[in-house]
Amino acid sequence: MIRKIILVFALSLALSSYAVAAISPAEVNQLGGDKLTVIGAEKAGNRDGSIPAYTGGITKGADGWYYEGKLKVPFSAYKARSIGDRPDPFKDDKALFTITSANLKQYDSFLTEGTKELFKRFPDYKMNVYPTRRSCSYGQDVIDGTRKSALTAKVSGNGGNVLSGSSCGFPFPIPKSGLELVWNHLVRWVGTTERGTYKSFVVNAAGRRVMASSGEFTLEYPYWDKSHPEAGKDLCRIRDRVIQPANRNGEGLIWILKQDKTGGDPAWQYLPGQRRVKRAPEIAFDGPNTSVAGAATYDESYIYNGSPERFDWKILGKKEIVVPYNQYKLAYHSTENSVFGPKFINPAETRWEKHRVWVLEGKLKPGFRHIYSRRILFLDEDSWYAVLADSYDHKNKIYRVTQCVFVHNYDYPAPFTCGYIGYDLIAGIYYYNAYTGDTGGMGYIDRLKPQFWSPQSLSGAGIR
Repeated sequence: MIRKIILVFALSLALSSYAVAAISPAEVNQLGGDKLTVIGAEKAGNRDGSIPAYTGGITKGADGWYYEGKLKVPFSAYKARSIGDRPDPFKDDKALFTITSANLKQYDSFLTEGTKELFKRFPDYKMNVYPTRRSCSYGQDVIDGTRKSALTAKVSGNGGNVLSGSSCGFPFPIPKSGLELVWNHLVRWVGTTERGTYKSFVVNAAGRRVMASSGEFTLEYPYWDKSHPEAGKDLCRIRDRVIQPANRNGEGLIWILKQDKTGGDPAWQYLPGQRRVKRAPEIAFDGPNTSVAGAATYDESYIYNGSPERFDWKILGKKEIVVPYNQYKLAYHSTENSVFGPKFINPAETRWEKHRVWVLEGKLKPGFRHIYSRRILFLDEDSWYAVLADSYDHKNKIYRVTQCVFVHNYDYPAPFTCGYIGYDLIAGIYYYNAYTGDTGGMGYIDRLKPQFWSPQSLSGAGIR
């Protein structure tokens, strides 16, 4: 009996630790000071100067081209499409060096295990590494919201699946636990409402490119909109309307990601063949993501998404590594034929830079199921985005390597992931989810009416 009481007491202590939050006012006052940026990154550059000091990021494009709600000064050599292609502000940068299989050992300490595995599998794989540009910048609302949320934010619930006391800011700019780091990524600042068109591809083991889906995406973040009626409840809303391939035309999806995930993140699908809207509980955790024909899980959307409850999360520290960054060419100025190689994305279309990242490990909890036993996420200190991930199978071998297509939309300003790329090292395939290189990019729009997010609206939009 005594052992049971001790066990229950120990368990309650473990669970209560999720509710330990909030940093002190003295710590909050460090944000934007001499050592920390306004969202908690190290302000100083690194010792050898390969990572520069943070100077505020960028808020306008090359040659004076920029947005302030509307296009004000046109980019001298580029006419932006209305949906939101953005000129590359670093288009004149030259690669500092190229990492290949031949010189891999020279850069070993700056590469993730998953990245090194790609070189082992593909001897002709390359990474062109460019000057590090700390491009992320933030408006006053994000700065003020972060300072306010940091004093009151807390994680609680079963497995840390509830975020409270936080809105319109990063909840844990000085993270002290793995769960806090997860939530910084889950709330990532991308704007309040955006829309774009996309294409998602899978390249099979034979090197053949297949379009898995194409359509229109809409994202809305009540968390970052303090006047939103669902602020404090809904973290993010995702709506997808599939146009191609022909056999999927008319499909629709609504996925509501909650701050309190106790009841899950509800999702609905409309399938034209069934002529009805249905709840879709499979859109969670390791459910196969139909956008890429099941080549990824739903919870690796945006590198990691959904509830953190199935994994024990631990901060492994900070590290300087080479990551995909400022990928304006790939995100906004590429073509299908230029991007997709038979085994991997064309290295000439990508940009890699050295940045400081938080290294976060998630280990599957006993008694829970998932196709991954362990995952390592690498979170950029300047945005709290997970920019890379290594996911391991139950034999503790790397199963999948995931890379984001990261840009900073300087006109808003907000970091944004224009899709993500995943390599399945077991099946020998790779995918690119939400490719926007030749679709016109994405744009920021006004908040949509509540009806747009009702499940019933899916059937009206999907009838063909």
